[in-house]
Amino acid sequence: LPWLPALSGIIVNSADDTERFLFDWRTTIGDMMSEYHYDQLNDILRPYGLKRYTESHEGWRANLTDGMDCKRYADIPMSAIWMRYKQHLITVPQHESDIRESASVAHIYGQNVAAAESFTSDGFRDGAFVYSPTILKSTADAAMACGLNLFVIHTSPHQPVDDKVPGLGLGLWGQWFDRHETWANQAGAWTDYLSRSCYLLRQGRFVADVAYYYGEDTNITARYHTRMPKIPNTYNYDFVSPSVVLDELQPSDGRLVTKTGMSYRLLWLDNVSQMSMKMLRRIKVLADAGVTIAGEKPQTLAGMEGTPEDFSRLVADIWSAGRKNVITGVAIDKVLANMGVAPDVTFSDAKADLKYVHRRLKDGDIYWIANQTDSNRQFTASFNVTGKKPQLWHADTGVREDVSYEMADGRTLVPLNMSAYDAVFVVMVDDTQTPKVTLPVPTEQQMAVPTAPWTVKFQPGRGAPAQTTLSQLASLTESADAGIRYFSGVATYTNQFTIPAKQLKKKNKPARIWLSLGEVHDLAEVKVNGKTLGVTWHAPYRIDITDAVQAGVNIIEIAVANPWHNRLVGDEQPGMKRVAYYPITFFKADEPLLKSGLVGPVTIIAER
Repeated sequence: LPWLPALSGIIVNSADDTERFLFDWRTTIGDMMSEYHYDQLNDILRPYGLKRYTESHEGWRANLTDGMDCKRYADIPMSAIWMRYKQHLITVPQHESDIRESASVAHIYGQNVAAAESFTSDGFRDGAFVYSPTILKSTADAAMACGLNLFVIHTSPHQPVDDKVPGLGLGLWGQWFDRHETWANQAGAWTDYLSRSCYLLRQGRFVADVAYYYGEDTNITARYHTRMPKIPNTYNYDFVSPSVVLDELQPSDGRLVTKTGMSYRLLWLDNVSQMSMKMLRRIKVLADAGVTIAGEKPQTLAGMEGTPEDFSRLVADIWSAGRKNVITGVAIDKVLANMGVAPDVTFSDAKADLKYVHRRLKDGDIYWIANQTDSNRQFTASFNVTGKKPQLWHADTGVREDVSYEMADGRTLVPLNMSAYDAVFVVMVDDTQTPKVTLPVPTEQQMAVPTAPWTVKFQPGRGAPAQTTLSQLASLTESADAGIRYFSGVATYTNQFTIPAKQLKKKNKPARIWLSLGEVHDLAEVKVNGKTLGVTWHAPYRIDITDAVQAGVNIIEIAVANPWHNRLVGDEQPGMKRVAYYPITFFKADEPLLKSGLVGPVTIIAER
């Protein structure tokens, strides 16, 4: 009661005393919300056999709870990731912090699955009807790099009719993921990629060296709304909340361990200029047990428990000169190096934005590597694993391939050649006594090119003519025919190429024959001689056609889908007959068009 005036902004006793009271007040309110709302939902749902997904703050600090506390007992901790197409951003710290919060909960509390409301967009701010797997992939990979392994795609409203396309929606909110999407019939290639990736990213246990503590009276999405922690991409980390430090982390042989099996080498303190006595006493217990603690040093007492003098004595004890395991003023990678903790992975290309996730299995390791740059990168990855044969697993195609490697000084070095925004799994489960394998480097040469004019058939009902003939490939937006220029849907390109019989004889036949499509907007389903060979949906737009090629003339069909954007712009042109239907008008007539169709060049490549 004596402190009630503080809730209306009045200082009681002193500003310092008042702030200490308000710290406890905010903490208590947040704890009550976590326990009486989020935690209690489990008791309410259990008799009905129901489970819960839980999002909490998403951005900033929506209430006084800690986000990890909100999600700790959720069956599926959940976050959100939005598209930032118009801003030319793959993702933003707000989303990365939210996803890593959920992933940290899943690792520490044992759910193992971290979900996210995925690819949400504000059609006016972020871009409307521009999204295809080509556009979405880099953001999906950025999310998986933060620990996401379950995509809950936003949004898929019921579409009651098929003559109003793209149809109904959730107002201005997308991504519009339903059967009326232009690339719906090719979407299996995209969902296979997400499914394969997420499946592998749930195997075994996440590997992290750092338990990253972010302080009291805050939450992750507020603290890291505009910048993520600066940790080198050679180590990984989980966030740990006050509740986790107090109740879940136990010291063991200098490490921090949880009952779910997570193990950390270092407790890093961030945002701890103020610290409660309860937390400070816990830090002392961990320090006395030999846990390495580094980062900031607390300066002032938070909360009503204890006195500033008690606080100062305990800080002096923990950060005394005689404690070699309590460090301040040293960068996180140097602390780990001084501890003898080898980098989990290193990359020889220091300029590339390369991210990784490491999952440890009972019989080996899975590393997932993502190139988050818009250019091809060739580099050597050095993994803190030895005695296991590495193999590349490609989630986009399902193909596994052997790779060159060398084992040295307890590490495995693997050369990687990754295209723009590529991602690959390096799986090491098979024991080997062979310390080095050097595979021959494939060579490629042009084998043939399509020779006839291109026949292009357009999906009916989309405002384009039934078909047209092209003497050379270019974006459909360059066409003089408005129906083609503003076309959205599937355009099927047909042509032929010739392979002399002698090139397919046993002694001359290439190891693989590739159809390289060059530039594509945005997905392409390929048939050769009537045989469906799959969908290619991201650079470098190549597909293996070895099993379909025959001596002599070969017929190729390439069904290319582009998003709804161009037709929605076309419908705003003066005098144009409307083709599409959506309840909101996103575009004006002068909205720039997106490249569409098969741009090429198309070539047939022999790999030997």
